[in-house]
Parts: sequence; structure tokens; C-alpha cells
Amino acid sequence: MFELFPFRRQRSAAPAATYDEALRRFHQLQIRERSPDDGCILNERCHSLLLDHGAQTDHALVLIHGFTNCPYQFQQLAPLIHQQGHSVLAIRLPRHGCADRMTAALAELRIGELLDAVMEAVDIAHGLGRAVTVLGFSMGGVLAAWLAQNRADLQRVILVSPAVGLQALPPQRHRIIGYGLALLPNFFQWWHPKLKTERIGPDHAYPRFASRSLAVLIRLGLAVRTQAAQQRPATNAITVITNPSDTVIHHPSVERLVQNWSAHGATVVAHTFPVEWNLLHDIIDPLQEEQQVERVYPKLLQWIGESLQPVPAPAV
Repeated sequence: MFELFPFRRQRSAAPAATYDEALRRFHQLQIRERSPDDGCILNERCHSLLLDHGAQTDHALVLIHGFTNCPYQFQQLAPLIHQQGHSVLAIRLPRHGCADRMTAALAELRIGELLDAVMEAVDIAHGLGRAVTVLGFSMGGVLAAWLAQNRADLQRVILVSPAVGLQALPPQRHRIIGYGLALLPNFFQWWHPKLKTERIGPDHAYPRFASRSLAVLIRLGLAVRTQAAQQRPATNAITVITNPSDTVIHHPSVERLVQNWSAHGATVVAHTFPVEWNLLHDIIDPLQEEQQVERVYPKLLQWIGESLQPVPAPAV
């Protein structure tokens, strides 16, 4: 079913007031994940993950995984962040992480349920940390950008390789492609058409994606870019991390997003990995082929640490 006005129907913010409330709400989330109403029986490694310290900490980080992956994408990075004394909540996006990697679940993905999921994660995180930062990768980066535009109760938002635009699609045609794919019958596309399921890589991620889920990603990116061009983000402090070797994201779209936020008075910090590292798009999941987490993670942790420093008050 095509969603009419999905950006007008997301849940209202309802931050957890205490650490105990946050734990109760996370437990309720776990129960829902173990009794899904979408027929998606989860891979045991793909449930939402909470790494806490038994009490509220100064900072809580919400981690949002990428398209067709799941929270296990952060299997090594999340504990490293936790070891620095922070609470970490890695959430599962709807219809991701099914045990059946050939599931058709993504064909039913909806913008509204993605927005509800990240809103709930931020609400829970407010009971886990006195300040909340969101880090999103790829599609998670698009959702993090949407949160930056719409939630003022975040200390900072960190976008890593945000897929607000895709190299394979001309940005001027995103609207017609996004809406066209949403209205046409669904079909599936392999990430690697020749290797299909034989490709070596994360066995917790899907080897293919649904055309209608791609439409969701395109429309999300378009909505974020449009909103950023028109108004200041609700979150004042934003960090954008990119990889010049990334052949998935449309770099000019990311650059324009940064320019628009800066023009509206937001404090935007941009970091770029060295081009000579020749990194792949998924710099997060250690199970990806040709992964270089041994040098990517130290940089990420450095930039995350810098991002958690006190943020200057926004200019009036």
C-alpha cells in the first residue's frame, strides 16, 4: 500500500524520564521483536542491542544500521563505544534482520514505521544518558538526518556515509523514481547479480533488496534534503563523516545538505577518510569483504569522542 503523507503521521516524542523507565521500554521492544506482527522471525543476532552500565550515564548513543543489514552490523563498534563509558542502544529497523535472508519482508517497508522506530529509540535513550547522540550509517544516516531536522532534544547527530542521494540515480530524477518504484509492482534486485547468495559477506544481512524498499530510501533522502533546504535543523550540532571512495552515496547531495545546514546557522563538522585508503561503502560491518575496520574504527572513535564534547549554544 502506498503511504499518503507519511511524514505527517510519525509518533510524538515521549522521552523516558528515568533509567528504570528506559529499561522497561527497551524490554517491551524486545518482547515485540520476539513476537513480530509482520511474520519476520528474527535472526538471533539481529535483535536490538542495549549495552548499559547499570545506571544512567553522561552520554547515550543511538546507533542506526544500514539498508538490508541489522544491529549486528555494530557487533564490534558498539562495545568499543560502550568501553568509553557511554550507554549504547543499537536498534533494529523494521523488516530487517529476518532469519530467512530471502524474505520478502522489505517489500512492505514503510516510511512511517522507520520514523516511529527511530523516534522510539531516542525516547528510550533519554533514560539511559543525560545527553543523547544519534549515529546513523547509510540509510541509518538518512534517518539520523531526519532526526536532526525534527528533534531538538539531541546533543548531536552523526551521519556516516548518509545515503541522502545515490550515485546510481540522477538526483534530479529522485522524485519520479522514488514515487514510481513505490507505485509499480515490487521486484527484487541482487546486491551482486552474478554471485547472488554465494557472495562472501555478512550472513545476517540480506543479499537482495526490494524495489519498494529502495523507493522508501529514495523518498526519505529527498524529504531530508528538501527540509534542510527550507529550514534550520532542530538539532544544532551535526557531524558528517564521508568516504571519498564510496561509490554508493551521491557525494554532491551530501555536500549540499551540509551547506544548507550551515547556511541556516547549525554547527556542522565534516570529516573525510583518506582517499588513498580506498574504502568500500560499508565501513562499519567487520564481516564485509575487503573491510578495513582496523584503521577505520580508531578514526570513528576519535571523531565520536570529539562529538561528545560540550556543544556551543546556537547563534540567535
